[in-house]
Amino acid sequence: MSTLGTWVPSHAFPIPTQDPQAPVWVQCDTATGCAALEVPGGPRYEIDPRSATIKAFERLDAPADEAIEHYWRVALPIALQLDGAFALHGSAISRRQRVAALCGVSGTGKSTLAVALHARGYGYWADDTTLIRPTVVGVDTVRLPCRPSLAEDAFTLLGPAARLVEPLWSCASATPYESNWTPGEADIGELALIVLLRRDGVPKPVVRALAPAEAFTALLPHAHAADLSRADTRHRLASGFLDLVAHVPVIDLAFAAGADHLPLLLNILDENCARQLDPRQVRGDHARSVRR
Repeated sequence: MSTLGTWVPSHAFPIPTQDPQAPVWVQCDTATGCAALEVPGGPRYEIDPRSATIKAFERLDAPADEAIEHYWRVALPIALQLDGAFALHGSAISRRQRVAALCGVSGTGKSTLAVALHARGYGYWADDTTLIRPTVVGVDTVRLPCRPSLAEDAFTLLGPAARLVEPLWSCASATPYESNWTPGEADIGELALIVLLRRDGVPKPVVRALAPAEAFTALLPHAHAADLSRADTRHRLASGFLDLVAHVPVIDLAFAAGADHLPLLLNILDENCARQLDPRQVRGDHARSVRR
């Protein structure tokens, strides 16, 4: 499998407090490929693909771990996108280095469902952003240290399961400017399934396999790449996602919100993910991957 680049964070330098109401922005230099990123009320980062370096500029009054959290969640994913990766707006689970991405709009319950499946024995691969790179033989995905971004009601809904994934963040506890993190063999997986989560008023969950053309259209709203203002980036994104839907099964899962529907929803997700993430299963067409 291919790697997604090595990024060596540099030392952090303090800057004056920024306006917490300022929007997040990423400014790319089309000549050099460098980018500047600002987080609302948080750190500013300068990303240089030429030297594989990320510089962090912290607020003088920032909490001690603020730059670290934003580094893993925001700066490094964007740096890897500048290095050629794409991103899906979705959480992900894994088994034996095969990965299933759970995509959907904000508030769909991506992190909640990923944590619940983690409690059933899956690895917790990504939270809210799943990094991918299509290759000639499939689609690679890289695992970054993550801490699930759960809503308050999710802790009540999941109970003890909500705390099972906290150790995943321990690998990010060291200051990234000292750890020189780079993805290891265990951090590179194969994207084997994409589940498009969609809240609907259906009485019970409905699963439908998507043909590649429909999957391409349905996935684009959840796709991200650094500097989409450039025509070549948009072309590369479209080409990459055409390759993605040609290699990876995509299913649409409509379900009703509410705790009463969660057990059946998890059973359906579990069965479909287990079939695709078990390398002993014979890969068939998209329709055979669906279990209702």
